[in-house]
Amino acid sequence: MKTILKITALSATLLMFVGSFVSCKKKESNEIPFTEYSLGGTDCQWVLLQNVLRIINSNEELEKFVRCWENDSYPTIDFSKQTLLQVGGNTGAHRVMSIKKKLQKTSAQSYILNVILDLRVVPTGMHSWSVAIITDKIAYDANIGLTITKNIQP
Repeated sequence: MKTILKITALSATLLMFVGSFVSCKKKESNEIPFTEYSLGGTDCQWVLLQNVLRIINSNEELEKFVRCWENDSYPTIDFSKQTLLQVGGNTGAHRVMSIKKKLQKTSAQSYILNVILDLRVVPTGMHSWSVAIITDKIAYDANIGLTITKNIQP
């Protein structure tokens, strides 16, 4: 009888410990998964890079921002299920060493795209950067904010 009581007490203690551990579980992240979209490997490039976030939901919209030469084409996107977010700009005499990006959902129809540019000063030239990501379909009327942070190294 004492053995059964010990096992029951041990089981109850174990359940309380596991229950308290699960209740302290970290909240789910509000990060939205995405896939990188690249024009690399094609004879195409982005046009009109202006530090403005573009929310592209159709091939017709995409054609306004991509220029291809010699009958080349860019990778296709299933716009019935996906949205392309694109932003880019110039960094002047700073070369882009790395780009970090994070897409977060802030409310039901609000998002923010955070872009962090690690830059290095170079003596000459004009340099540009671009970020293009594909995510699950985002509504046309969604509010998507943009933050660009530039970390400049000598």
